[in-house]
Amino acid sequence: MPACLRRIVGRGTIETAHRAKDACGQVFRHGIASGLCASDPARELRDALPPVPSRHLAAIVEPERAAELLRAMGEYKGIR
Repeated sequence: MPACLRRIVGRGTIETAHRAKDACGQVFRHGIASGLCASDPARELRDALPPVPSRHLAAIVEPERAAELLRAMGEYKGIR
């Protein structure tokens, strides 16, 4: 794994590392299409990065609570 991605992963920002690798891949694919590159080294890093941890977000699953939220949103007048 390149040092730049190792530093990003070392900070704990794994999703950012995946995005940086994807952006590099886009640059190399453009270079290949333009005849400036022969290959995409970012493709070789596909399984080198740790997976992005999944986050479970809160959700309202009871209809009564959803109705309460919708009423509160409808009554909201904004910050004065």
